Amino acid sequence: MCSKAQEKHFHNVLCLREVKGMVITMNQMDHQQKENLIEVNHLSVTFHNGKNVNNAVQDVTFRIKEGEVLGVVGESGSGKSVSAMSIMQLTPGEISGGEILFEGEDLLKKSEEEIKREQIAYLKEHEQEIIDYVKAQSPKIESVQIDWDQTQWSDGGLTTPEYYMNVYGRINHIEESGWGVNIPINEDNTLNMDEMYIGSDINIGGRLFD
Repeated sequence: MCSKAQEKHFHNVLCLREVKGMVITMNQMDHQQKENLIEVNHLSVTFHNGKNVNNAVQDVTFRIKEGEVLGVVGESGSGKSVSAMSIMQLTPGEISGGEILFEGEDLLKKSEEEIKREQIAYLKEHEQEIIDYVKAQSPKIESVQIDWDQTQWSDGGLTTPEYYMNVYGRINHIEESGWGVNIPINEDNTLNMDEMYIGSDINIGGRLFD
């Protein structure tokens, strides 16, 4: 709980609880009829430095209604700034747990379009790996062209969902040629480049290329 000094320092505040040396306080004005503006539920933030892991914020929960003022008191390193920066999604650490809601919308959940844009950007950074993989299928393949605008997403699972990115392109600058590579999507929406495989056979005019 808040110390007397902390309560005196903040005018008209109520100490909610202490979390890892960090005291969360809130003014006592009556906002019972207002909806929550910001909700932070079980927030945890982790910093990684090689094999060292620092749990900077652990299981922090609070609510702020419109018009309320929130004060956070604690020693240096207790997680005050990291918690605030996490709400703005500016923390250099990894948000390893919890949710942050603004007017009911989870700020940590990216839209499908945002995820797809990030996946495309990642693939373009690693396009040489795709090119090398396709070229490795035949010594007759001298060059590989990727048609990024043909990229698709698919579910290839039979009994459980298994999601893939399907990348298509051409070989040797031959317009009627084609190939397709499937790249598995992990549960965290990252791409598993090590497990890519040929999804559509390399062909020219519909005939297999050998």
